[in-house]
Amino acid sequence: MRLSLFTAALIAGAPLGLANAQVSSSVLPAKPAPAKVIPAPGGPATPSLVTTFVGGNDSCASAASTDAISGYGTFAVNNTGATTGSPVGSCGAMGRDVWLYWTAPATETVTISTCGLVTADSVIAIWADGSPAGSCPTTQITCLDDFCGLQTSLQWAATAGSRYFIEMGSFAGGAGYNASFNLAGPPPPVTNDSCTLPINLVGDGPHAFNTVGSTTGAEGQAEPSCLFFGFTNIYNDVWYTWTASQTGLYELTLCNGTTHPDTRLAVYQGSGCPASGSAIACNDDVCGFVSAVCFSATAGQVYTVQIGAFGSGQVGQGNMLFTPQTGGPSPCAPQDDGSSENSVGLTAGGAIMWMVGFGAGAASSTISEVSTCYGTPAFPGWTPTGPVTIAVYDDPNDDGDPTDGVLVTSTTAVVAPGSIDTDVFQSITLPSAVTINGLFFVTATVNQTAGQFPGPLDQSGGGAGPCGGGGNPGSWVCGSTTGTLNFNNLAANDVPPLDMDLIGLPGNWLLRVTCGPGGPPGTAYCFGDGTGTACPCGTGAAGNGCPNSVNAAGANLAATGNATVGADTLVLTGTGMPATATALYFQGDAQISVVFGDGLRCVATNLVRLGTKTNSGGSSSYPAPGDLSISVRGGVSAGQTKNYQGWYRNAAAFCTPSTFNLTNGMNVVWQ
Repeated sequence: MRLSLFTAALIAGAPLGLANAQVSSSVLPAKPAPAKVIPAPGGPATPSLVTTFVGGNDSCASAASTDAISGYGTFAVNNTGATTGSPVGSCGAMGRDVWLYWTAPATETVTISTCGLVTADSVIAIWADGSPAGSCPTTQITCLDDFCGLQTSLQWAATAGSRYFIEMGSFAGGAGYNASFNLAGPPPPVTNDSCTLPINLVGDGPHAFNTVGSTTGAEGQAEPSCLFFGFTNIYNDVWYTWTASQTGLYELTLCNGTTHPDTRLAVYQGSGCPASGSAIACNDDVCGFVSAVCFSATAGQVYTVQIGAFGSGQVGQGNMLFTPQTGGPSPCAPQDDGSSENSVGLTAGGAIMWMVGFGAGAASSTISEVSTCYGTPAFPGWTPTGPVTIAVYDDPNDDGDPTDGVLVTSTTAVVAPGSIDTDVFQSITLPSAVTINGLFFVTATVNQTAGQFPGPLDQSGGGAGPCGGGGNPGSWVCGSTTGTLNFNNLAANDVPPLDMDLIGLPGNWLLRVTCGPGGPPGTAYCFGDGTGTACPCGTGAAGNGCPNSVNAAGANLAATGNATVGADTLVLTGTGMPATATALYFQGDAQISVVFGDGLRCVATNLVRLGTKTNSGGSSSYPAPGDLSISVRGGVSAGQTKNYQGWYRNAAAFCTPSTFNLTNGMNVVWQ
């Protein structure tokens, strides 16, 4: 059966789901047990290829002489330029087929698989070589289309010394693939069927696993964190122990070369049979129906791994790989690229919370401000029905999952109209700066009606995997269909926290955090209010520049965001200027205060023109979406002190012949 890949997802165990503005009418049906609907493919990159076939094996007639492979292992396959020849495997309307020729090393059951290795829709057929040399085969032994999602894994009884044709193609001649496949003999006997007899793993791997011949034990069958599609069972499970070599987040994935049709995976702290409710991470599906988890580890600590199946009759084998996450350039580095390609809302309306995880290891972060926007320019149409609530949560066990998050602080603000469907961030200052060690989440919550999509989603870079971007916990979503969200117990909401990657909407929310001391990221100076050098045209208001022809109080320059090189969200905003005048924002190393035009020049030495903007209502900012950050445009290094000012047109006759004026100055110490 062929199933479409949806871009909206049903929330497992919730009464309704999420939809996005791009495909608002598509909802992924609930996943029944054990039959399942195919999610969007994903997972880690294809492993290194052993060899490369490029078009020479498009014909079965030449396979025996030019495209022979031997033994077991991982082999390359490339059908991107292939045509559909004859004969064609009898299953799945195979097209774009290529041919390989293989000799069995022993009499045994052989498994061939593209699971976790190919992202396109693969089809495989096995043929007996009973034809004259140089001829195509005539007897098909077996053929299969789908097994693990849209990928294929099949077995046949091979005889030592016998030769076989392997035909590999794409369903209905669809998208080709330049990837790899596995050939394997029977797995070794299972010795770790019980948690009392785990296999000890040394190093990060990859390590082989096998559940063929395993049974379902009593332990690890009722873990709350393993509740997926209505039940917690992990069938036909096997057990391993592993010791972390460093402290921090680890990704454990089964996605590379796994032939198991549908895995479940859990991790426990310590060795021995786990106590009930002690799983620190659990997952059902990440790459197709294969699992991966993210968990926080401590160097030298032993962890127990349970690998099993979604369904009671499912078994298989494959590889597991532990990968330490290095983290981004800073614990507070933005995970979005500043532009949205999609927007998301609750299908039937309510309160939707978008969440992004930050922090790293034992790092300490002082959070003073949160910034977000609403909707997307690509699909505009959200109208605020109330305020936005900003909240910060500590991740108490640093496992990268906000379900047990502890509310640290929150505040509400009126939604800024200029941040709706524009990708222009609204910065909201917290009541007071808060300091958190390790991982934490920032959130934004608004109310919406059915058919509205206020959550701004950057999908240009795709999903970030179980551990998010660069080792951060990534983007999550939470919500309440009643419109009243429980901020103190996120798990109590009818849409509990869900990882965006794992529900079929991979991407990063346009949601950022300002880390550092509380208050503005800079210090204003050089005012036209009479406290320093006198203005040429009177006195402005406290904290502003000199008066101009439309504003006797003078123009003001303010700074918001994060002045950290590598995690720069600093924005300079000028206000109180002529309505549609142009304004140049510039940077310099030295502070001065001298009459210049109708105002005071406050910046000198090594001047850098950051950018010229056209005011709207007397206000403008740098950077705007698409601009280089201030630290990049200004060539700033960590530890440097820079000064900033706005120089704007004021063509109306005032008190000097000049046609320009300036804001106050702003001094910023970069971290």
